[in-house]
Amino acid sequence: MFLKKLKNSTSFLSISKLATGNILSQFITLIFAPVLSRFYGPEAYGVVAIYITITSILDVFTTFRYELAILIPEKDKEAISLIWLSFIITTAISFLSFLILVLFKDKVTNIFDAESLGSLIWFIPISLFVNGLSKPLVNFLIREQKFNKLSNLIIKQRIVGQITRLILISKGSLGLIIGQAFDQITSTIYILNSYKRIFNFKLNKKIIINQIINYKDFGLTSTASALFNSFANQFPILILASNYSVKEIGVYFLVERLILIPVGLISNSTSQVFISKITDKKNKHNTLKLFNKYAIYLIFIGIIYCFFILLLNPLLPFLLGKDWIDSLKVAIAIIPIVFSQIAFSTLGIAYEGKRIILQGLFAQIILCFMKNVPLLIFLSNFKFPFISAIWIYSSFSFVGYFLYFLRLKKYLKRITT
Repeated sequence: MFLKKLKNSTSFLSISKLATGNILSQFITLIFAPVLSRFYGPEAYGVVAIYITITSILDVFTTFRYELAILIPEKDKEAISLIWLSFIITTAISFLSFLILVLFKDKVTNIFDAESLGSLIWFIPISLFVNGLSKPLVNFLIREQKFNKLSNLIIKQRIVGQITRLILISKGSLGLIIGQAFDQITSTIYILNSYKRIFNFKLNKKIIINQIINYKDFGLTSTASALFNSFANQFPILILASNYSVKEIGVYFLVERLILIPVGLISNSTSQVFISKITDKKNKHNTLKLFNKYAIYLIFIGIIYCFFILLLNPLLPFLLGKDWIDSLKVAIAIIPIVFSQIAFSTLGIAYEGKRIILQGLFAQIILCFMKNVPLLIFLSNFKFPFISAIWIYSSFSFVGYFLYFLRLKKYLKRITT
C-alpha cells in the first residue's frame, strides 16, 4: 500500500525524473572509475581530496547563499535579479581569493596544511568562479520545475567531465581538477543558452540592493550555517591529512566518492523536489506531513543501500585495481555516515525553504562539532590505525546527523501547528 501510494505521487514522479539523470550520470562515473583509478592512483586522488576540501569550504562565500532565495519570489523578475546578484558576488569573491593568494600564498598553504597541492593552489579562484556561476542557474531550473532539463544536464555534465579527465591523464592531479571544472562549465553554458531572458534583465543597482536586504537572512545566517556544514563535511579530510599519508587519504576519498554516488542521486533528487514542494504556497500547511512522508521514504532507501554495501563491498578492489586493497575496510567503516546522509541529512534543505535559517545554523553548529571535535581529540591524544580513525569519524557523524534531523522535525512541527 505504501509503495503503491508513493509510486503514484507527483513528488515520486519528479524525483524519478531527476534520479534517472543522476543514475545515468553516475553509471558513466562507474564506467570510467576502473580506468581512471589505475592511471591516476591513490596519491593523485589524495591531492585532489585536499584541493576539493579547500574549494568546498571557500565555495560557501561565492554566492553567499542568495542562489537558494531564487526559489522564493513569485515574480520571475525578482528571481532573475537574484541570479545576477549571485553572479556579482561570485566575481568579486573569485577575484578576492586570487588577490589573497598573490599576497599571502605561503600563509594560506600553512593554514590549510596544503603543501601537497603545490602550484595547483592557483586553480582555486577558477574553481570558485565556475562553481559560483553554476549554482544560481541550477536553482533557476528547479524554480521552473524543469526536472527533465535538469536530468539531461546532469548526464551531459558527467560525460564532458569524465572525457576531460581521460584526455588529461598525463597531467596527474591537474587532470582530475580540470575535469571537475568542466562539469560546472557545461551546466552554465547549457542553462544560459536555454534561458536567454536572463540576459535581457536590465541590471539595476536599486533592485540589487533591495534583494540583498530582502534576503539578508540567506546572505548572513544561511551563509554561516552553510559554512558550518562545509566544515562538518570537509574539515575531517584536513584533520586526517595531517595525521596520515596522501595515499591513505586518496583511498578514503575515492571509496567514499563512489559509495556516495547513489546517495548523491537520492539526496539531490529528493531535496530538489522537496524544496519545490514546501515552497509552493499550496503546501503551506502541509510541510510537516511532507517531511514525514519523505523521511520514511529516505530511511527505507538508506537501510536497503547499506545492506547492498555489505553485500557488494568485496568487488571494490577488483573495480579499482591492486593499489586500492584497503578500500574493503574503508567501505565498511563509512556505513554509519552513508546511512545518515541518506536518511537524516537530505531534508535539511527545509531550513532554507521555510526560512527557519537561524535554527538551521544552530543545528549545523552541533553537526559540525560532532563530526570534527571527537576526531580531533582522539587523533591529538592517541595514535590510531587509519581505519580506526575512519570508524571514529563515521560513528560520531551518525550521532550528529540524527540530532540534526530531530531538531529539524521539531522546528517544522512548531511552524506548522
